[in-house]
Amino acid sequence: MKITRTLAAVTVTASFLLASCGGGDGDDKASGGDDPTTTTAGDEPTTTAEGGGGGGAGGSAVKIVDFKYDPDPLEVEAGTAVKFTNEDDAAHTATSSGDVPKDFDTGNLEKGDSKEVTFDEAGSYTYICDIHNYMKGTVDVK
Repeated sequence: MKITRTLAAVTVTASFLLASCGGGDGDDKASGGDDPTTTTAGDEPTTTAEGGGGGGAGGSAVKIVDFKYDPDPLEVEAGTAVKFTNEDDAAHTATSSGDVPKDFDTGNLEKGDSKEVTFDEAGSYTYICDIHNYMKGTVDVK
């Protein structure tokens, strides 16, 4: 019984790692979609390969899970690329809302999709899911 649980845990972990690294069946959606453009809040958009940390101050991540952004709030240094990854079965967005230093929008993210946003300007960036307006998050840039 103990071996079965251990094997199941290893299988789940390996599946997660393969999915997050794009080790799927070659379908672009498994590796975060087919658009490698990084949206930049505070500067012009830049193009980068998906999956890297990106950003001058290193990378950070926000998971979209159970109709919530995790972590929330997220605190990062200016120049940091934040990778938004949808782990829900429903589609979501991370779209700036309110008075933010620079607008950003990940567009629709299906399950397993990711999009990076680089935050170059200091300030508080509030965002919502355009599909589910009750979902709210904040990235505080120092």
